[in-house]
Amino acid sequence: KLAQDQQAIQMLTARTQELNEMLKTKVLDLQSRERIATQSNQTRIQTAETLSKATSMQKLAELDHAAIEHLLDLRQQMLHANLTIEADAAALYQAHQDNMQQQQAPQPQAPPVGPTPQQGA
Repeated sequence: KLAQDQQAIQMLTARTQELNEMLKTKVLDLQSRERIATQSNQTRIQTAETLSKATSMQKLAELDHAAIEHLLDLRQQMLHANLTIEADAAALYQAHQDNMQQQQAPQPQAPPVGPTPQQGA
């Protein structure tokens, strides 16, 4: 009877060790799957954040580009207006100079009326 009990104990101990090994394997497998799932979720989150940031950066770049284009257009308009004002000022100055030269030019004098000193002598 004692031998049968010892044999039963050995069989149960062996089976317990076998089940413990199976349990350890299952625990490791579950932990591995959890890590993989966690890493996969983190990757998805980071990908979504990156795409969101890329979209935001693209929008900011478009807004910056539009603002720069607007500033360049304004500068071009201001430059054109400034050139027009300078051209108008130069034309007015030239017209004034021409007018001053005409006023300073000797006016032809009308011949004197009456006897000239040479005619009277």
